[in-house]
Amino acid sequence: MFSPLFPKPLFTAILAISSSLTLTVVVQAGAIRPGFDTEELSPSDEESVEIQLSDFNLSNLNFLGTTYSSLYVNNDGNVTFSSALTVFPLSGSLSDVTIPIISPFFADVDTRNPDSAVVTYGSGSVNGRPAFGVNWPGVGYFAFAADKLNQFQLIIVDRSDVNAGNFDIEFNYDQVVWETGDFQGGNNGLGGTSAAVGFTGYTLPGSGVPRTFLDNGTNPLTEELSPSDIANGSGVPGRYIFSFGNSPTPITTPESGSLVMLGVFGLSCLTVLKR
Repeated sequence: MFSPLFPKPLFTAILAISSSLTLTVVVQAGAIRPGFDTEELSPSDEESVEIQLSDFNLSNLNFLGTTYSSLYVNNDGNVTFSSALTVFPLSGSLSDVTIPIISPFFADVDTRNPDSAVVTYGSGSVNGRPAFGVNWPGVGYFAFAADKLNQFQLIIVDRSDVNAGNFDIEFNYDQVVWETGDFQGGNNGLGGTSAAVGFTGYTLPGSGVPRTFLDNGTNPLTEELSPSDIANGSGVPGRYIFSFGNSPTPITTPESGSLVMLGVFGLSCLTVLKR
């Protein structure tokens, strides 16, 4: 599927949104949920493993119009469907990935340094619903660097109680102090083409822009607040929640009254509240 290019590959973007998605952006230190760590990847630059959703108590997932029974946990801050992402694009761009992808932190993660943690994953529950999580619990960056370590997490929550195939995802962040690997023009983990946050067809504003998502950046991933958290009083900075499903479900944000909905023709409106 990929066209090799030494030392890193470039991908051709084929992005399409064929189903519907409801987006709520949550945005506190301590956002990462405990657990979800019974399995792990080896210390690696590009490790990947396929997991069967049923082995981790999840139903099949409908991601943008296609139903999947498995996914791939990839070292570089993402999970994919259909096939593994075993190489990081030289461009560092999320849009250069040709396979369905969900990525809380799309960057050239490198866990080979002994001072870096490795990627872990496992099952659990969120609000009484079955869930699967992937942790990047203090990981370094390419090549072999561990002077700065990021802590972030992806949680997938089964919402088949709403409709078959429905699911929520959480992007959770406790520490973001590096943003770029060496092959993306970074210097000591900073600058260059910086990390992206998002999934097939959508990237969070600020993706690829240096000094945006860092803890001391202009739009820290660890500090935003979401409309839903303001509404329910949980107030968890560092947590972003996205809901995927087979039918559009409008959400009215409590402070702006704006409609947040992704329908069958794409993203119609996106509102992000910042404190």
